[in-house]
Amino acid sequence: MIMLKDKALVALFGLITVMPLAPQASTTDIPTLVEHDIILLGERHDHPDHHENQAKWLDRIASAGKTSVVMEMVSMQQLAQLGDKPQSSNAWKEALNWDEQGWPDFDLYRPIFDVVTKHNLTILAGTMSIRPGTALGKRLEVMQQLAGQPPQIPDQIKTQLAEDVRVGHCNLLPEEMIAPMVEIQWFKDAFMAKQLTDSLANATRAVLIAGNGHTQGDTGVPIHLRDAKLSVLAIVQQEGDQQGYGGEDDTIIITREIPMDDPCKSLQERFGKKQN
Repeated sequence: MIMLKDKALVALFGLITVMPLAPQASTTDIPTLVEHDIILLGERHDHPDHHENQAKWLDRIASAGKTSVVMEMVSMQQLAQLGDKPQSSNAWKEALNWDEQGWPDFDLYRPIFDVVTKHNLTILAGTMSIRPGTALGKRLEVMQQLAGQPPQIPDQIKTQLAEDVRVGHCNLLPEEMIAPMVEIQWFKDAFMAKQLTDSLANATRAVLIAGNGHTQGDTGVPIHLRDAKLSVLAIVQQEGDQQGYGGEDDTIIITREIPMDDPCKSLQERFGKKQN
């Protein structure tokens, strides 16, 4: 079964990857959580349980030593405008101008920011703000600059991601958009991996808060960490018996199912086509 991501992620050129399922668990207790250098905490952006779990895990990790946090939802521009570090979750919401960024309601993410405040954690950007309407080629150029010099996408992964872009966007995208969107995803994951590894210069552990498509091991951020000689734990959260996320080495946490709005509807309106 293919799972479509929520509308916020689709709008940000999020992807869906259908991979062989890793071992699954219905419990959120992960005994080896703090035994790793980098911990990737995946989510469905609009699922409250996923953020509660992330907050619980982050609290445990931060209690075990100095921790840095990279967030897909936070851009370099937002952090550059912060000034003094916010001292409450409400202050973070205001400082990041959250309601104008296109992400789900801040209250879903509040538990995470409560933990950030509790432990006085440093947040690092997971992306760069790109003005809506910016041409795809310019988006690609910006993300490539952020990523530095990542390796070329292996052909097998490129083919998989290209198909995932089509399916994840309801088979509505013009074909000429597929290749640059695959590269944008690749460069974004490379940038987040770089942020994580660089942050370890000032922290014992680094945590990524991001969508499941970024945290899974076979096509996401972990690929860019393979040569870093670091211990990496990739966690994917999915619902009920739905299948779609997770590489063979990922830890998959099963949560309750929550209905989502049809992400194809807005794309149908945008591209004026019917889903195949």
